[in-house]
Amino acid sequence: MGNFFHFIIATMLCTMLSGCYVKTPPMKSASLTYLKTDKLVGLPQDIKPEQLDKLSQWLQSHRWGWQPVVAPYFVDAILTIRNTDGSISTFKLMKNLVIVGQYELGISAEEYKELYSMIVLQNDSK
Repeated sequence: MGNFFHFIIATMLCTMLSGCYVKTPPMKSASLTYLKTDKLVGLPQDIKPEQLDKLSQWLQSHRWGWQPVVAPYFVDAILTIRNTDGSISTFKLMKNLVIVGQYELGISAEEYKELYSMIVLQNDSK
C-alpha cells in the first residue's frame, strides 16, 4: 500500500513540475491593444489573418509547460481573440511571460521578440 501512495505522490509532483497542457480553440480573428504601465495606448486594432496563423502555430508548438497565473502583471500587449466556436480568449504578452486565459508560460527574450514581431502591426511605430 505504501508503494501505491509513493506512486501517487511521484505522479503529482511530476505533473506539477512539467506544467499544464493548454489547448486553444481555432482562432477566427483578433484585435491588438497596447498597454503602457497598464494604461491603454491607442485603440484596439485588428491583426491580419497571416499574423493570427503565425500566433496559432506558435501556441500549438508551445502547448506544454504552462502554469496557473499567480499574480497580476504589467502587460505590453493584449490580443483579444475571437475563436471559431464563438468563445473569446485573451493572449497577454510581457517581456518574459505569456498569459493565455488563466495560464502563464515563461519565455526568453528571443521568444518575446519573435512573438512581438509576429503580432505587431506593419505600420506600427512602437
